[in-house]
Amino acid sequence: MASFVGNFPRQLDERGRFVLPAKLRERISGCVHITRSLADKCLMLYTEQEWALLEEQVRDLPTTTNIFAKQFVQVVFGQAWECEVDKQGRIALPDYLLEAAGMKRDIVLAGANAKMEIWDADTYNKTIESLDFDKILEGVSQFGLNI
Repeated sequence: MASFVGNFPRQLDERGRFVLPAKLRERISGCVHITRSLADKCLMLYTEQEWALLEEQVRDLPTTTNIFAKQFVQVVFGQAWECEVDKQGRIALPDYLLEAAGMKRDIVLAGANAKMEIWDADTYNKTIESLDFDKILEGVSQFGLNI
């Protein structure tokens, strides 16, 4: 299972493609799944293995009786894009995902443990600058993290 850390500035080409950094190519190959984030104005990149785990977790959600479960599936799966990493290590993003995340030319790939976030560079920088680290530590203290 891949673990992703760090952030990597990239640029989109005229066809909405970006090149994976060499450091990530060994962890990301073959098919990837990219979808909208529900928490931020960014995209989430899942490896095949992580996507399969998500599918398994979602499979038994009561989408016919719970509106939130239904809407979750509509966004995460209905807005997903499945694509291959090409031989040059490029990933192509469709227009509808580029628009949803407000991406222009400069983007950032940000590690998020078992997945990667894909951000418009300006949005990413503003989001990181606005974080309140004391509140974050207070919020995650309930999970017993010792950092």
